[in-house]
Amino acid sequence: MKEDYLLAFDIGSTGCKTCLYRLTDTLSLIDSALSEYCMISVGSDGVEQNPEDWWQAMCQTTATIMAGHEGLILSGISFCAQMQGLVLVDDNSIVPQFHHFPLLMHKNLANHSPYQYNWNYYLLMYYLKNYH
Repeated sequence: MKEDYLLAFDIGSTGCKTCLYRLTDTLSLIDSALSEYCMISVGSDGVEQNPEDWWQAMCQTTATIMAGHEGLILSGISFCAQMQGLVLVDDNSIVPQFHHFPLLMHKNLANHSPYQYNWNYYLLMYYLKNYH
């Protein structure tokens, strides 16, 4: 009988938590890994992170988990995150150098209530205005 497996990524504000689950009539945690990254203080304005740190953490946790489960075939991959919904990439799938990504707790972003329901649009406009 074929078993189904899911690799789930939680890109949090302090690190990437990655879990491998077996999917049957229940969801069973098989393995997990964590890779932490830092928050970058931006004066009194708030905090930002480097999207490359998120990518490296995802690569590291995936390699750690999959090394212990060689030959396993994934049926699905899921992602969740509390802060980013839009990460811009270039033609080579490399995150462009927009300095760092402002987190939701960033003071400059917190005062823009008209955009609170369209966060990705505001982030795109923020990037274009400040880094393009």
